[in-house]
This record gives sequence, structure tokens and C-alpha cells, in this order.
Amino acid sequence: MEPNRPKRSAVAASRRAAALVALLVPFALGGATTSCASSPSYRIELPARPETREAGTILFVLTAAAEQSLRGGGKRATGYFLNEFYEPYRALEDAGYHVAVATPGGRPAVVDPESLDEKYWSSPAELERARHERVSLRELAVPLSLAEARARQEEFQGLVVPGGQGVMVDLLDDPDLQALLIAFDANDRPVGLVCHAPALLTRFPEGQRPFAGSRVTSVSA
Repeated sequence: MEPNRPKRSAVAASRRAAALVALLVPFALGGATTSCASSPSYRIELPARPETREAGTILFVLTAAAEQSLRGGGKRATGYFLNEFYEPYRALEDAGYHVAVATPGGRPAVVDPESLDEKYWSSPAELERARHERVSLRELAVPLSLAEARARQEEFQGLVVPGGQGVMVDLLDDPDLQALLIAFDANDRPVGLVCHAPALLTRFPEGQRPFAGSRVTSVSA
């Protein structure tokens, strides 16, 4: 059983819930798909950032795995799902936030080629915009290492881990990512885990699980 944790104040809980809703609404209702196998049917946009509010920085953690071993032998190409990165990235950028990217070892993030299929996008034009921005976004080509992101964690106001089966290859048991999840939970900073990424919450030892006592949603097995 999990040890008793101190109760957060109602104000802190309310702020946390509001932040999570702001971060996760685009995922849950179609700004980005919550499943790696369905196309978006709704689009929700975050409200514009007030001019007087200083922009924060949101950390995106992406897989750098390019292939996945299959049960029974063989391998398949993998990586992160582009729509699950691009939609929250674009919504947050449009709302005035800065974006940082981190991967294991600071290796370039790898796109799952399956996510380039038009069935995952609301239109071919949107897919082309996403492909163009991916190529031009320096943070994707030269990301932070997860160790660097962990050392600089106080700089980030939120954490997003897009899905794709690559998450299961090089992020599932990464100690730096686990430390980031624990720290963000302890400091009431919002976390968005998309598609495969909620599996990260299953890998903590007894008594060290972040978000214990919280309700989470996930794709069913």
C-alpha cells in the first residue's frame, strides 16, 4: 500500500486541476489524439496568453528509439507519434509558451513513420505543416539530455510526454524521467502523458509512485 501523503490545500488542488485541464484538453478532445490509432475529430485551442503575463517553458520528453523488438523475433520501425507532439506543441506555442525538448542521452528525437499516415491528421495540409515545422525546429534536432533536463527542472512550468511505441523502448525505465515525474508531482506542476506514456506511471517501486491517490485516464490495454 502507498504511505499516507499530506493533503494538498483546496486552492493548490484547484490550481493543479485547472493547469492539467489547460494542458490536457487538446489531447483529450482532439487537438491531439489520445490513441495512437485514431484520428482527431474535435479541435480545442488554448486561450491566448495575456500580454502582461510572462511566458513559461514547457518541457517535452521524446523517445529517441528508432526500432522496437517484436515478440517472436524481428523488429519494427518506431519513434514518437508526430501528431501527439505537434498538436500540443502548436497549442502551447500559440498560447505564448516556450518549448524545450529532452531525450535519453540528448539524441535526436525519432518520428514513428506510421504517424505520417494522413489518417491520423485532420487534413493533408496540417500534416505538411507539421512535417515542415519538425524539420525546422532546432529543439528536435539538438535536444537536451534527460539528465540535463533533470538538473534544470525548475525552469519548466509543465511536462508533456507524447506517445508512440518508442516510449516503451527507451523511456519506460529511464531514471531521469522518473525523477522528473516525481518532482513535477511534488511541486504541483502539470504533466501531460499521451497515449503510451501513462505506462510510465506503472514502473515506480512501492512507496515512490507519483500521483498516488490521483485519478488518471489512459488508453486501455
